[in-house]
Amino acid sequence: GQTPLAEALVSSGKDPGRIREAALGPGHLAAFVELHIEQGRRLELSGARIGAVTGIVGIRRWQITVTGRADHAGTIPMDGRQDALVAAAPLFMELPQWAQGCGPEVVATIGRLQLEPNTANVVPGVCRFIVEVRAPRMKPFDALERQLTAYCRRHAGWHMEPVYASAPVQLSDDMVSRVFRAASRHKLACMPIGSGAGHDARSFARAGIPTAMIFVPCRQGRSHCPQEEISRQQAADGCRVLLEVLLDLARGGTAALA
Repeated sequence: GQTPLAEALVSSGKDPGRIREAALGPGHLAAFVELHIEQGRRLELSGARIGAVTGIVGIRRWQITVTGRADHAGTIPMDGRQDALVAAAPLFMELPQWAQGCGPEVVATIGRLQLEPNTANVVPGVCRFIVEVRAPRMKPFDALERQLTAYCRRHAGWHMEPVYASAPVQLSDDMVSRVFRAASRHKLACMPIGSGAGHDARSFARAGIPTAMIFVPCRQGRSHCPQEEISRQQAADGCRVLLEVLLDLARGGTAALA
């Protein structure tokens, strides 16, 4: 089995109750720079070799529970069923349209679905799923939450509750400019780009620390799967820009930032 972190700390002579004493405040850090694959295809399709990240999306998730009635799948006719999955299905088709109506940078996904009792010969009595929305601004979240809430209220047996929220962040113009300058010094085509995935950089930027993110293309935008791949040249491009940004900060930029 897995050992909880707190137990592991105790077994190594540490005191988990004092963990906050080890935290560094924003004043201890002059800047944070992160290099990452894009996890999308914008760089690959544009031909740009470097992406200067301008902001990182926020994420909100809501759990929606649709309650119907579980019945024997062989004995209850179609017109006598209260199938929770069938009741939920129209929303699965409407949600993408709502997201597209909020702008091209807004995405909505239903990636987790649970049925009860979840067996082949029983009509689903409960359908529970997670709606995830990602957007670079707060306004789309509010609009989609209103649409989801209104939809649930119009249908009996529907319940909606928030389960996760993370606000979008914008990276400073100064740090974005440093990435552009670094790419230019190595004659690498660079483009501004928003991040649709969450990263460590988001936490540092939210804490008020000057933050930069450098993207390199990845094959077909694949990530978190066996097909994830970048070339040696793409890795080298990213490392050169990362080093150049760090040298730029070390040449006196950090003094101005601090």
